[in-house]
Amino acid sequence: FSEMEKLNSFMAENGITSWYPTIGSMPKKQREETLNKDFSNVKGANILGFHMEGPYISGDALGSGGGENIATPENTKIPCLEKVKLINIAPEVDGALEFIKENSKNIRFAMGHTKADYDLSVKAIEMGVDSITHAFNAMPPLHHRAPGPLGAAIDNDLYVQVIADGIHLHKSVVKALYRIFGKKMILVSDATVCMGLPDGEYIIHGNIKRFVKDRAIRTEEGNLAGSSFSLYEIVKSAINMGLPREDMFYAASSAPASYMGINKGFIKEGYDADFIVVDDNNNLLKTFIAGNEYIK
Repeated sequence: FSEMEKLNSFMAENGITSWYPTIGSMPKKQREETLNKDFSNVKGANILGFHMEGPYISGDALGSGGGENIATPENTKIPCLEKVKLINIAPEVDGALEFIKENSKNIRFAMGHTKADYDLSVKAIEMGVDSITHAFNAMPPLHHRAPGPLGAAIDNDLYVQVIADGIHLHKSVVKALYRIFGKKMILVSDATVCMGLPDGEYIIHGNIKRFVKDRAIRTEEGNLAGSSFSLYEIVKSAINMGLPREDMFYAASSAPASYMGINKGFIKEGYDADFIVVDDNNNLLKTFIAGNEYIK
């Protein structure tokens, strides 16, 4: 657990009390090995389960890659499914709607990395999709005659996940999402292993090139490949865009906690004593996780 404990401690030192490690469209063997690991005793931030951003995504909306590992629910069985708490899925993937309906009582489903139109998006919501993965990225735009997944999310009062780093979305779009979704806007980092690294060229996962410049992470083709911002930096970025301070902290704590149905995100009786301490300039001072103190 040495590497995972380092990562978990890093998370705690940067304001994260609980998180869901993300599994992308990785090879089946690697996915199975990851899901079979027990991280319950790893020190630092709480690992509450896994978030699968792949492999049930559209080949036409891959984002930064992984096309060789995409699959359908019909030909892929997930080991340790009880450990998976959130799945991103493209409704157009064969068997997706049935898979959502079958598992939505125990797993949250987000819609993303998709080319679904409005009508198909509504069908997915009827089956159990209740949020949008990193809004506007790797999905059709909100067009005035073809509103797509975002239009369906607006009509059905879904939660929306937002990367407010100023790179993935223009600040005016972040403001628009906040005005539309309000307390159901969830700030996410979409952070990768390149988080916090200086400008340069990096090799990740053995043989994949990534380029970091001006806080943007890109592939060799120039596509965005996740964010280099931590979640706390995302919160500060959103505040710097002119959005309300208290609401942005809410969007990174209470909103996702409410969405995932966990006893966190609020300082009140009956909730876990996980919280952060900040100063008036939004500098992170301490992270408290059930009585344990972490200082950056």
